[in-house]
Amino acid sequence: MRGEVKSSHAMFPVVCQKFVHAMGPDTMIPAQSMDAAQDLDLLKVVLRKTKRSYLFWEKVKHTVLDFHLQSLLQNSHVVLDVPSKTKEFCQFNPETKYSLDGKLGIQLMRELMDASLSASDSVTISSRLGTIQEKSLDSEALLEALKGRRLDMTNTVVRQVVESTQQSISLCLVKDLYLVQKDAEIKRVKTVDEDLDVNEKVKVVPGDIDEKVHYDKTGDIVVPAGTPIAYKVWELKVRAKDGAITPMTLPRGQGGFQGILMRDYADTVDPDKETDKGHKMVADILNPLVTMSESVRGSLIGAVKTVMGNQAEIKRIENLLSDVEAESLKEASYSEWIKSGSFEETVYNTILTACGFVIKDDQLQYPLAPSSVLTACAYVFGALDEFDKRELQQLLSCDKEAGISLVEICSQAISGETAIVLPDFPKVLTKGTVGRDLAESLGFQLNDDKNAITSPSQITKTLENSYWVLYALFK
Repeated sequence: MRGEVKSSHAMFPVVCQKFVHAMGPDTMIPAQSMDAAQDLDLLKVVLRKTKRSYLFWEKVKHTVLDFHLQSLLQNSHVVLDVPSKTKEFCQFNPETKYSLDGKLGIQLMRELMDASLSASDSVTISSRLGTIQEKSLDSEALLEALKGRRLDMTNTVVRQVVESTQQSISLCLVKDLYLVQKDAEIKRVKTVDEDLDVNEKVKVVPGDIDEKVHYDKTGDIVVPAGTPIAYKVWELKVRAKDGAITPMTLPRGQGGFQGILMRDYADTVDPDKETDKGHKMVADILNPLVTMSESVRGSLIGAVKTVMGNQAEIKRIENLLSDVEAESLKEASYSEWIKSGSFEETVYNTILTACGFVIKDDQLQYPLAPSSVLTACAYVFGALDEFDKRELQQLLSCDKEAGISLVEICSQAISGETAIVLPDFPKVLTKGTVGRDLAESLGFQLNDDKNAITSPSQITKTLENSYWVLYALFK
């Protein structure tokens, strides 16, 4: 159906994430790579795995499996015939500057293979995708086709999913695809002679490199016509005893396997979730950080703050800690892991050793099980991974006194208090300070004259994540 793709390219997932962020961040899922995109098709099975549960949301990872739903059903020879329709969705041709210390910065630097670039630089990616088509299964026909069908609980794939108890897992099916209509191009715009056509340029802005320099390693790629860049799913609720299927058609429908001890989850903020014990959950999980000796905690928090300056490194450490939680890896090359980083070795060593990793004979040996400190750090880095650069800088710039006050007002808001009690807050959260700006950006209303603080009307994902980070830094 699609043209041959010889390799994976870091620029492709960057553009897919850009598309989803612009067009449907709450409903769409970006293709993770060119290779993964080739596996996407309507009615393909997607594994939805909860990496970590927070108060109002959970970190979720989607993996497209190499199976259509029909092959996992009882009587799989009976065709699951559902009509689809295709229509034009939008035109997508952005030219966007990306910082190399962003979430995908390390991958971009490796892909571009440009020795003159560093994490402090930025590149511009031109993604001329043209017309994006939406290919969708008919909802009513799909519901009708699934009526009475059952998942084969003896199928090898299904059994492997059910037996994966480390993290909460459910099955989904691909309901909608977003595809490029014609062959499209993604490329790094080069800074070359100014008399060249502007469409042939991509701005690269190194602080110490002449902008006239011509870079040969562009990593340009062609995206074949019909390649999916994003998709939507329906999660499935499966009755474990007989495989009966109920598609979850609502955004926050809780799927999974009924009759098996697995946690439900949602990857969006759930304002209906109980909050009365939220602050206790945060306190319990982060307590190992708070009760460390002053010197050890100081070193660890200092290392965490250093990493907060680089989104790509936050992502890398969060992924490493998630691997331990999922028991998916046991060791890796220490020198290679350090070489891939952006900071001094001591920064990583401080975090890794605190979390229970052992460095021996150039091997980074994973803990046999996540320690309480590792779990606490995983929650903190998972929350940090959700912030943009501006928000991270705001958190980093917050002084200790303001940070302690912000922990208190976030705790009261999460506990359901509307009127926040914080005596003499104008002296701590003074107008024009970072702490005051952060409080207001989270939705708090501060009235200096009445010495009153009002909670936000809704507890947002950003507020909760700020609470996790501020608690770890300042409690």
